[in-house]
Amino acid sequence: MRQSSLRWLCQMAVIAALAMMLVACSSPGGGRSTTDTESSGITTSASSSAAMSSAPNAASEAAAGGSSVPSSSGQALQTADWDRKVIRTAQLDLQVSNVETMLATIRGITDGAQGIVFASSTSFDGDNQLATITLDVPADQFDQVINSLRSANGVKKVQRESVTSQDVTDEYVDLQSRLKSLNASHDRLLDLMKQATSINDIVTLDNHLSDIETQIDQATGRINYLNKKTSFSRIVVTLNPVSIVTHGNGNGFDLAQAVQDAWASSLDFTGDALTAVVKVVVFLWWLVPLAAIGYGVITVRRRRRDRATAISA
Repeated sequence: MRQSSLRWLCQMAVIAALAMMLVACSSPGGGRSTTDTESSGITTSASSSAAMSSAPNAASEAAAGGSSVPSSSGQALQTADWDRKVIRTAQLDLQVSNVETMLATIRGITDGAQGIVFASSTSFDGDNQLATITLDVPADQFDQVINSLRSANGVKKVQRESVTSQDVTDEYVDLQSRLKSLNASHDRLLDLMKQATSINDIVTLDNHLSDIETQIDQATGRINYLNKKTSFSRIVVTLNPVSIVTHGNGNGFDLAQAVQDAWASSLDFTGDALTAVVKVVVFLWWLVPLAAIGYGVITVRRRRRDRATAISA
């Protein structure tokens, strides 16, 4: 009985020792020193080759716009109201007492707001002068200029007013983020080109670098355009004169108007009659030679008849 107990104890001790040895061998630190030693043996030339082999992938990601572009929606939500980019335009149709005087007034209002006259044109409808003038004014002066135009001396009626706004904040933030990513990709490609030793690698990197530079120019141009369009607002003003024709008092007879209408009607009738005559003459031009030939034939026959009559007598 005592020997069986001793044998059982010996077996348990052996099992415990084996278990401790297995735990020690399977610990994470067991093989780390060998791995670290092998890793530290990598040469500089191998790391350079790895960098060059990854160059086309990095360049492809850069040409595609980069995957590290931050979300525009998050930045747009953080954009303050006074940092928003809004393009505003307006259309005003004004009825004025004198078009020429109003043009000078509008130019003065524009100069006072530090704006510019972008375009201007005038025309005549009979004796009435018409004009259209396009203004570019600073965005912070937009509402003030509109009010000044509406209340200017000589404005009899605002026939139409239309104001539109276009919020381009999200696009502007996207372009800035994209430009930042493109510039970073451009710098990485330049670093890779300095390390490149193969002609194929240099050509590939140069092609991707050209694509990146083209995208940078496009993004920069669009940003500059949005900055200009949001810094200045456009106002298109159409000027129409007040009608100067009076039709008498109440329903009374207006002799001057009656004479003017009769004269206009007579001119219209005369013009229509002359037009009809010209059309008939031009359309029937071929009757002239036929009439001449017929007249000649009749004349010859008449002479022959007269001559025969004289001989028989």
